[in-house]
Amino acid sequence: MSIIRETSNSYIEDQHLKLINDANFEFYNKIEIEKFKEFSAIIGLDEGIDIKVIYPEIKNLNTIAEIGSGYGRAIEFIKNNQFSGQVYAVERVRKLLDYMEEKYTDDDNIEIIDQDLKQLNLPNKADCILWLWSGILELSLPEQRIVLKRLKDNLGEDGFLLIETPYKNVRVIGSKGEDNYIKFETEWGTIEAYLPTFEELKESIQLSGFSSIESTFYQTKTGLTRIFYKIC
Repeated sequence: MSIIRETSNSYIEDQHLKLINDANFEFYNKIEIEKFKEFSAIIGLDEGIDIKVIYPEIKNLNTIAEIGSGYGRAIEFIKNNQFSGQVYAVERVRKLLDYMEEKYTDDDNIEIIDQDLKQLNLPNKADCILWLWSGILELSLPEQRIVLKRLKDNLGEDGFLLIETPYKNVRVIGSKGEDNYIKFETEWGTIEAYLPTFEELKESIQLSGFSSIESTFYQTKTGLTRIFYKIC
């Protein structure tokens, strides 16, 4: 395992845009890792059903990056299924980085990257970037468009992006308003999120230099319908 660290906040100049990603950072600094695992089980992702859905797409790739790797839930499934390529695990929360660094200290194929996805700069371009467990919702629409362009720049020529989100509505955790913004009130603070419509996502990927989008529906083990977008 190797570790890369980078810190920067100069990713956006127009301060009139609604920003939510950095505002959520305090929540992640306060909440314990075991609570992340509990939420994963509530949604039905704790046994890696999302990765099972997409694994045929990624199992033979050379380089995969996961942004917002959390406590390594997806990476653990990938490694347990004999993925032999390079894995970049990108995270910015110190306690989660420490957890993964200790867990994968002897794995030379996993590189833990201490980096904010808004300034993503992978050591090498990836064949696939994974953005799982509603990660895209952690940014407002303007931020999503900035980050999608950054992700495009970190993909190889034939690389693709896999985004996973709820389908239409948010259940179990948080409540969605008519403006598609979501609020999740907890003892550790408030999470604000934005669920883009399919039309907004299509426009965003076009603005970011991607050319196609495909969708795949699946159900979690707790019966929630969720969706994968494959973006090329």
